[in-house]
Amino acid sequence: MMVRRCQLPLMVRWLAHSRRGLPWIALGLLLGLLLALAGCGGGGSGSGGGTGAGTGGQSGNSGAAVTGQGPDATHAGLTLGLTGGGVSPAQHVWVQLTRLAWHTEATRPWRADDTSWVVVNFAAPVLVDLAATGSGAQSDVTRVATALRLPAGTYAQMRLFALDAQASLSDVARTHGLLHNAQVDDLDAQGQARHRPLVLATPDWGWRVTGPWALGAAQASYQVVQIDLSQGLLGEAAVDGVLLQAHLRSFDMARSGAIIGHLAPEQLCGGSGASATPACAQDVVVSAQQLAADGLRREAVRRARVDASGGFALYPLPVGARFDVVVTGRHMRPLVIREVPVTPFDATADFAWTVLGDDAPLTLTLDAGADTEVALGAGWSAGLAPAATRLYWGQSVSGDGVPHEWLSTPVSPWTGQWSDGMAAVRLPPQPVQVATFVTASTAAGVTRGEPLAWQATTPQEGVNTFSLHNLGWPGDTAAPAQAVWLDPHQRAVLTAVASATAPQPGALVIQMQGRSLQAGEVAELALCDVQGVREVRVVDASWLASVQRWALPVRQASADTGGSVYRLQWRVRSPQGVLRWQPATGTLDLRQADELRVTVSLP
Repeated sequence: MMVRRCQLPLMVRWLAHSRRGLPWIALGLLLGLLLALAGCGGGGSGSGGGTGAGTGGQSGNSGAAVTGQGPDATHAGLTLGLTGGGVSPAQHVWVQLTRLAWHTEATRPWRADDTSWVVVNFAAPVLVDLAATGSGAQSDVTRVATALRLPAGTYAQMRLFALDAQASLSDVARTHGLLHNAQVDDLDAQGQARHRPLVLATPDWGWRVTGPWALGAAQASYQVVQIDLSQGLLGEAAVDGVLLQAHLRSFDMARSGAIIGHLAPEQLCGGSGASATPACAQDVVVSAQQLAADGLRREAVRRARVDASGGFALYPLPVGARFDVVVTGRHMRPLVIREVPVTPFDATADFAWTVLGDDAPLTLTLDAGADTEVALGAGWSAGLAPAATRLYWGQSVSGDGVPHEWLSTPVSPWTGQWSDGMAAVRLPPQPVQVATFVTASTAAGVTRGEPLAWQATTPQEGVNTFSLHNLGWPGDTAAPAQAVWLDPHQRAVLTAVASATAPQPGALVIQMQGRSLQAGEVAELALCDVQGVREVRVVDASWLASVQRWALPVRQASADTGGSVYRLQWRVRSPQGVLRWQPATGTLDLRQADELRVTVSLP
């Protein structure tokens, strides 16, 4: 959907007239989303005018957006929103956008002196909390730019540039009480608040989002970019910093709708009338899933955490598509609702959504038994390249042998473990409750379903047997599924996993020169691309006496990943514990080479 201006009274009257059995919990949640996206509110703070293609001067509706001049006879008007993906392990994830850039070539590397990029520089940083939630269940979409004037055309990639945590503290950050330009606020294992710098692997390259976006002359477009925090936020218990690996996708709001529903609050921990844990569902997440590009698994496109009210909205989602809606959590069996449509627009509707089931809430099957726990054993990732990966856990309940995603967890390239030394992840009990969505009616942009007929289903893999995929790095071919049986009565330890397959292998040959390590100094060299930190090696005294070879994909010019363009970065911790993150090389372009030799020196 796209709401073109703030029309609060009109939307309230329209929603009230159209309710016809819509649960008020979900209705209120959806109304909140519509208002935020329409410019009647929203997350984020800070302000700034734009320079370059999006010239302007006043702040946008939420106090965050940069405002441009809008479309004309040769230009499009682009509005941009940003979201953290709906499920964050942190309370706040602060970033400050300073620049946007677009290019018509999907594989064009970023260079600040390359005038073929269309660039918008902000006069002041735009502060965004990626972990903000609009109504406790769905990540807020913060509008960061409104009606930017861009030359009409089809753009293949976009870059979003954020301030480096190590740069001098901006006035915007200082005004909002931040300690770092990019910052993560969360709780440690003892429940104490902490405020850690957010490490951006290559902040001067920006975050890369793939298109295409066809921006027509004299036309307005509203795009939302999702940075999925659940798949890319990696902290280290021993280091004062959190790494953000970039997993981005975009949604065209003119062709987007919502799937909404609600769970019974009395079944949710903290909900009205709920029993105490473990006789209630906890940490409940709902996701909209589709077949992944490789056809081997279903993956979540949008996620939302369900709060004690029970209402949820999966939004935005592309209209005309069908999704499987999956509900998972602790002390409950998973729910899978197959073939849920996202309603196409009709001429009488300004926005569209799909309602799950009828007026009754979705019923959970609570299971107070222990969830299955999995830990990563020492050396489990030996021989994996790259070390940074995501582990996917799922089960097949649709009869086609393709699993649904129960959990997808990123692994730190520094430690080979889960974020902040998390001891284990939890997988749900069996069997699975499965239903198929059947349309009851579609009118005025709203699709309603028949009452859901649930069936207890044993996964094709077997009870407590899960499909495990090593997803590798963006651009890799995921490893074939491993069937892993896990004993629900004791914590399992993963000792090995199949490797993902990287494209065309080549080599980076590294010669180190200059000074030696000081006593108590720790130096690591990280191999980065525009997605983040791919692999890490610890530097020791032997590096000065020998040549290091680093295997990596070469001769790739991929529209999905941007191709074989890399940089080496130093992470050096002084004997006093001061951490520095800085480039070790310039851009390393292996799109037309099998091998590259570089020299590095300790900073």
